[in-house]
Amino acid sequence: MSTLKLIGSYTSPYVRKVRILLIEKNLPYEFILDDVWGAQPHVMQFNPLGQVPCLLLPAGEVLTDSRSIAEYLDWLVPASSVAHINERLEVLRWQAIAEGIIDTSVKYRVEQIRPQALQWQDWFIRQKDKLQRCFKALNQHLATHTWLANNQYSVADLTLQCALNFIDFRMGDWDWRAEFAHLKRFETQLANQTAYIETMPK
Repeated sequence: MSTLKLIGSYTSPYVRKVRILLIEKNLPYEFILDDVWGAQPHVMQFNPLGQVPCLLLPAGEVLTDSRSIAEYLDWLVPASSVAHINERLEVLRWQAIAEGIIDTSVKYRVEQIRPQALQWQDWFIRQKDKLQRCFKALNQHLATHTWLANNQYSVADLTLQCALNFIDFRMGDWDWRAEFAHLKRFETQLANQTAYIETMPK
């Protein structure tokens, strides 16, 4: 199989999700580092939104958005025996919540880097409230479950781990582990796996 090409950055949790999937599925790929905040990011040639990740397929097709890419990679190399529609829906349900945490924390970060005089404090409060609600729901679920869906590791867990690590990276002043013991346990069980260590944001 020809090499896949992934355009991204080292800090994006969306890109990290795809990188981990590629590693776990033993799919060789070329990583093209791009500065999406620059004047002319490379990804604009393939995605008019100028967003990463962007996966270039060997035949020339282009896939964007981490969820779409994850679906493609799961089709290319099936992750598990999840075949029943209800099981698949359970994965999609929890993956959507984890993606929502990433979306919210990215919005929080973008507001954070604006000049202080222009920052909207109500925006910070609103995003933090969203995160607190999600963390409470996840913590409650993980009190009786090792993994998010169907009692087995899935892309939902991978996405949540990327979300938690991004919050550590960009919102380090929030000690969420002190509030949510079951989420802390969840994060710890994946932290030392090779794919997660190799892709840690930096």
